[in-house]
Amino acid sequence: MGYSSGPLDGYAGNPPLMNNCTECHDSNPLNSGTASISVIGLPDFYYPGETYTVQMQLQQTGQSRWGFELTSLKETNYQQAGSLNVTAPVFTQLSVGVGNDPDYLKHTTTGTFQNSFNGPVYWNFSWTAPTAGSDTVGFYLAMNAANGDESNRNDYIYTRQYFIPEATTPTEVISLSLVPQNNIVQMSWNPSTGANLYFVKRYDNPYDAIPFITIPTLETSFTANVNFASEVSRYYRVSAVRGTKLSTRVQGIFTQNCVTCHMTGFPTGGMDLSEGNTFLNTVSVLTEGYQGSYRVVPFDTSSSVLWHKINNTGLYGDAMPLGAPMLSPIDRADIARWIAEGAVNY
Repeated sequence: MGYSSGPLDGYAGNPPLMNNCTECHDSNPLNSGTASISVIGLPDFYYPGETYTVQMQLQQTGQSRWGFELTSLKETNYQQAGSLNVTAPVFTQLSVGVGNDPDYLKHTTTGTFQNSFNGPVYWNFSWTAPTAGSDTVGFYLAMNAANGDESNRNDYIYTRQYFIPEATTPTEVISLSLVPQNNIVQMSWNPSTGANLYFVKRYDNPYDAIPFITIPTLETSFTANVNFASEVSRYYRVSAVRGTKLSTRVQGIFTQNCVTCHMTGFPTGGMDLSEGNTFLNTVSVLTEGYQGSYRVVPFDTSSSVLWHKINNTGLYGDAMPLGAPMLSPIDRADIARWIAEGAVNY
């Protein structure tokens, strides 16, 4: 394994040059092996200044030494985005770029886990998100599943990319009114300036940080069914956002980039993305090629096959659009926002 003490900077498969470790480890084509790769802890959306704990995992039958390089970049200008933080200095190290140039997190010699046959091996770090207005952040990762013979031969190189938009922070509505009647609670609230989507959140405890259920609505009222005889209490909050609309923004992306294949009549994969058909063909619809997986899961980008396809994560086959350049970071971020906001048909 060449560069066992840590690879050179600029080989994480990141733009603008897109260099990766096959520059030296060239026995096998990029992403041609059978490795299992996962990155746990990256958020679907980041909140400015918040720190996230992340773990990377790699395993492959027949291999016995391991390495990686990772960077996080602003997709608008490819400058360093946020702070990559070393949390396990025995196994990882950080090369800090000059000024706004990228930083690179990578393995140490001990962090190659020599003679760890088949894996899995783990590397931990944390990432502090950048300031507000930094837009989408791209994480670029190159991994090496090596055979441990101290050379650059017969190793397998993999690259992965993860794109994380800045979160849209909901605001609490004002003048929320709750009127119980029979077995329902009628809620209403004042419209919020600039908002086009509201989230009704139910909590079982007023101090809970995460709601039991979140329901999106376009209206300024909502009716909840309640069994007053058996339920002790429920707590509701309503927040407002200026949401990403399917009918204009998201559908426009699909119309421009996807309907050549995903059209009415004989859509590829049975998925029609033409205007008026996208919602019924994607949201909570099982895929044809990946058993038990859904094309779009409301509020959950990481469980949505469509999101993985447009971001080329490698977990669900070929990237989309097939045979064409990736969608722009802004387009991918807006599709992700639509999913995370509940994939509402509006």
